[in-house]
Amino acid sequence: MCGRYTVAIQAQEAEEELRAVLTVDAIEPRFNLAPTEDAPIAIEREERRIGLARFGLVPAESESPKAAGARWINLRAEGVATQRAFAESASRRRCLVLADGFYEWRREGTKKQPYYFHPVGGGLITFAGIWDIWQGEVGEETKRIPSFAILTTKPTAPVAAIHDRMPMIVPPAMRDRWLSPDEQDAREVIRAIQHAEPVALEAFKVSTKVGSVANDDPSLIVPLDDERLR
Repeated sequence: MCGRYTVAIQAQEAEEELRAVLTVDAIEPRFNLAPTEDAPIAIEREERRIGLARFGLVPAESESPKAAGARWINLRAEGVATQRAFAESASRRRCLVLADGFYEWRREGTKKQPYYFHPVGGGLITFAGIWDIWQGEVGEETKRIPSFAILTTKPTAPVAAIHDRMPMIVPPAMRDRWLSPDEQDAREVIRAIQHAEPVALEAFKVSTKVGSVANDDPSLIVPLDDERLR
């Protein structure tokens, strides 16, 4: 499960690292990004572009964005390429979801304690995602809504100590392959990413304030103590 994450990277840094063109004015720093909100993703169409899309996939054939709700914020990487509703997106519409960390919760005594996971040394991480565009009538308007889901996989350390799934992180060396429109066998690319050297992560406890989507500021990623999970 990956339902909350952070993306506070500078737009220029993202453009340079991903060799992409930014199609929005800026990337707003987010410290508690939640389902149904807009978030930055990178796609490959003639050129590599970074734009905003709704977190929570709304397949093109959906009745409405409201009907899709937040049902497909995560999809299991192991089966996405063979599910009728998602196979075409897995083959032809893959994306990189820009992030610099994510949250997971662990029950400790009578409460659920949030942990913040981020790459050792900081910096950009990219989750494997698929995207689609829904178009239709919303009220009296015709809307075109790009959206995405984050693929999840079996956890590596230190996530395995907290949760049985984690976002599938695409290592920098495999980003080109994941985005390539010429690489249409999604199962093969997914297996390659799952068997690649994982991005090194560390985690620490953070405030339970992250549980409310109303809270979205840098204080959410301040460690509660000196303990680190790696």
